[in-house]
This record gives sequence, structure tokens and C-alpha cells, in this order.
Amino acid sequence: MVDRRAEELSFAEIKEIVGRDDPLILEIGCNNGHHTRFFLDTFPGAEIHCFEPEVRASDRWEGYIKDPRATIHKMAIGATTGTATFNMSDGREDEYEGGYYGSGSLRPPVSNNHAWLRFDRTVEVEINRLDDWVAKNIPGRTIDFIWADVQGAEVDLISGGREALKGTRWFFTEFNDRESYKGQIPLSGIREMLADDFDVEVVLPGDVLLRNKHLEAVSPQLFKRGTVLQPRPKSEADSLRRGADGEVVAIPHGYTYRQGKDGRLVALAPTSTFRQGNDGRIVEIPEGHTFRQGKDGRIVAIPAGKSYREDAQGRINVTD
Repeated sequence: MVDRRAEELSFAEIKEIVGRDDPLILEIGCNNGHHTRFFLDTFPGAEIHCFEPEVRASDRWEGYIKDPRATIHKMAIGATTGTATFNMSDGREDEYEGGYYGSGSLRPPVSNNHAWLRFDRTVEVEINRLDDWVAKNIPGRTIDFIWADVQGAEVDLISGGREALKGTRWFFTEFNDRESYKGQIPLSGIREMLADDFDVEVVLPGDVLLRNKHLEAVSPQLFKRGTVLQPRPKSEADSLRRGADGEVVAIPHGYTYRQGKDGRLVALAPTSTFRQGNDGRIVEIPEGHTFRQGKDGRIVAIPAGKSYREDAQGRINVTD
């Protein structure tokens, strides 16, 4: 039986399962750098390689991420090496300069839940098999964590990366049991392709975390504590909301939520306030906290009794 839960995987949980401050991380489908920023904040010594074929997204990544620990590679990761046709997404041009770029894929769409979302354009992009890229750039190294969001092209990522995945401790990927893109495989297909090397650790809303059973022989206690993996009773009033960035957020009963200009939803406790930074992110300000905004445009909540400093990259860091 596969354990499921309603909450998304937190970066605190990722930090605990990775178990080191200097991991090697691949972010495949890094979009505009939203999650890259979280990885950088979570792992002070990280080496992060980010992959993004959509030029509108990669341009925003470069404007947002100014950190030598993270490198962007403007390419797709798939089943072949060379060039490939990429299906660009568009829509909501009044909100997104150049159109909504978050749903493009190597695979053409076959269904669409949003009337505003369009796939009118294609572009030829560079593509690499994960096995080829790893052999050329990080040969022989263990990959601590892969975060994959490839919009229905999971089968291509896996088929082109079988050797690299054997050397990967943790594999986190989006999935959809409904075929939104032509040839998209459901969770059962992902599990079947990876069965020789990976066990499913936990299934989350639209995502799955898999553990390499040869490199991580023992399941971490993180996912075995109390009720963290127990399905929520239907009587509970928590709800799930999906932001414009495609991420699903659990909204506990009694909480409200806000969506920032970056498309990300944030759940807000009844006693909290919020602020939106120049980077477009909503940040919860718990009761009793103050806040500061750095030159990088990010707002940080400052607990009572704590101080802060701004580093050379313009980031606010909380200190004792």
C-alpha cells in the first residue's frame, strides 16, 4: 500500500532526508527560479544544476537568481540528445509579460482545464538525455536529489536517464493520472519504469517522492511519525487550492490564502498578516513578527527578539 498525504513536501523535510548541507541537486524544469531560491536558502553548500528550455522562464530565472551555487542550462532533458520541438504555452498576457509560460512541454497537450491557456506556438530547443549530460558534466558523482517538473514528459526523462537515476538518492517528480499531454504516463507507469531501483516513499497532491533502495536502504523516520502520512478524514474542512504557478497548497480550516504576482499561493493563519515583496512573493508575517525587504526584493519575517543582516547578494538573513 502506498502512503499518501494532502500536504506538499516541505523544504524542511527535503533537508532532513538529504541529510547534508552540500548536496548535488538537479532541478529539471526550474521555470523562473522560484524553487531554486528555496533550495539555495535550505542548503548553504549546495551545487544546483537547473534545466529550462522555455526562454521566457529561463530569462526570468537569470534575472532572479544571482548565486554562484546555482547554474542554469537552457535545454530540455528528455529521451534524445540534439534538438526537439517544444510546445509553448500562452495566455493571460495582461498578467504575464509575453504570456503564461508555465505549462510548456516536449509533448503536445491533449486536454486543458483552463479556457485561458493556449498552445499556439512551437519552438526548436536543445535537448539532452540525462545520462548523456551527467556523463559529460558530473561523471561518477552521486546525485542527492532530483526535482522534476517536466509537464507530462516524465517518460522521456526516465527513459533517457536510467543510468543517472541509478546514481540518484532521491527522485521527486510531478505526475498526473489523467493524460494532459500526449503519451503522458500515470503514477503507475512511473513506478513500473523505476521498479528495479526505486520505492515510492510518499505520494503527495500531484507529486511523488521516490527513494533509491540501493543507495537509501532504510526508509527515513521522517515519514513514519504519528499521523503525518494518514489520509485526511473527509469530514476535515481543509481544502486544496492550485495557484497560477501550478502548485497545489493545502489551506487548513480557518485559514485564508493569498496569491502573489509570482502565481504562488500562501496559506495564512488567522492571526497572521502578509506582505508582498518586489519579487512578487507573498510572505506570511506571524503575530509578533516584524519584516524586512532586501535589495533582492524578498521579504523575510523577523521573529520577536531576533535581528537581521543583509548580505552581499541583497538577501535578508535572520540572526540571533
